[in-house]
Amino acid sequence: MHHEHVAKRVDASQKSECYKIVFVDECDSRSDFSPEFCTINLSENSGGQLQWTNKTPFGNAPISIFEIQSYDETTNTPST
Repeated sequence: MHHEHVAKRVDASQKSECYKIVFVDECDSRSDFSPEFCTINLSENSGGQLQWTNKTPFGNAPISIFEIQSYDETTNTPST
């Protein structure tokens, strides 16, 4: 048995979203919910500085470093 839920009306360009996952096997047995994980919303302020939400995407595991890469939208390759 395969269960799938697709979040409706989610716009990751506007805000961070948080989720928990539960696994269901073929016998309909359910796991406990996973720890919460969240998307990171990246934006640019009027001064041209990048800002992002303070949510950690993998539960309570802290992020030690961020790496920002810019991609060319037409070629999907890193910009120089």
